[in-house]
Amino acid sequence: MAFGSQRRSHQSGGQAGSTQAVKARMFVVPDINAGGASLAYAAVNPAIGLGTFLAQYLFRKPLREAGTREFAIGGTWSEPTVDAVERKPGEGLPALLDAPASAPSASSAPAALAAPQ
Repeated sequence: MAFGSQRRSHQSGGQAGSTQAVKARMFVVPDINAGGASLAYAAVNPAIGLGTFLAQYLFRKPLREAGTREFAIGGTWSEPTVDAVERKPGEGLPALLDAPASAPSASSAPAALAAPQ
C-alpha cells in the first residue's frame, strides 16, 4: 500500500522466481479530503464552511469509487505490460483501500513484489 497527498494505491500479486514473470493488480484511488478548506471557509463564512464539510462527508465515498482506477500488470521486469481494467459502476473499493489512511509499516509490502536486486 502506498499513500500520497492526492491518492493511495495497493498492489497485490507477485512474480515467479525463475522466470521473472510478473502478475499483479494495482488499484489507484483518489484521496478526497477538503477538511482544511472547510475550516478556512468556516472562518470566513460559517454557512459555506458547513456546506463544504457536509458535501465532503456525503459525497466522499461515491467520488472515490468513481475515480478509482484498476490495472493488470503482467510480463517480465524488463518488459512489463500494464493494462487498464474496466470497473463496473457500484463495484466498490477493495477492503484495504476503503479503510482510513494510516502510515504503512516497512513489513506491509510483500517481498515477492519488491524489485529484483
